[in-house]
Amino acid sequence: MKLLTRSFTQEARRSSFLAEGVALVRVPHDHRCDGSTARDPRRPDEPLGDLTIAPTQPRRGLVLVRVIGEVDLLTASRLGDVVQDAIVAVAAERDRGGDPTHDDPPPLVVCDLTGVTFFGASGLDVVASAQRTADEHDVRLVVVADHRTVLRPFRLAALDRQVLLTTHHPAIGRHGSAGPAW
Repeated sequence: MKLLTRSFTQEARRSSFLAEGVALVRVPHDHRCDGSTARDPRRPDEPLGDLTIAPTQPRRGLVLVRVIGEVDLLTASRLGDVVQDAIVAVAAERDRGGDPTHDDPPPLVVCDLTGVTFFGASGLDVVASAQRTADEHDVRLVVVADHRTVLRPFRLAALDRQVLLTTHHPAIGRHGSAGPAW
């Protein structure tokens, strides 16, 4: 009987928190009430999860990684994999060589976080790790962020001193010169 009482009390506490507007459990869009992870038929065009990552290569030696959504504990590893792969790919492309008479710009990976709505500590870990990998492979990593949601965690963790953080970059189609975000 104690087990039922404790369970009921926890459920009552959960209900009171939910009544106050605080969600205790965050359920991504790809989970259903029955526990399966099938897509909701009412939203067929919505991506699974809360993060969309779109890597593109606009030119040789440049990979642009656009990120839209929430970078948190559940989604950061996906972002980390994509950015790490991009760094290794541009380094390998440079190492394969090209025309020695043609002066190619140094390899560059631009991570566009202007579409990010939440940026947690796990996202900072991903960027710090990506910067170490970029340094090892002699690749330039640029992070583009133009709003407080992303800029503030970078500043609080002092990661803005280790990573090139800008408010805009020519590689992502914004006009103007790239400069520091502060």
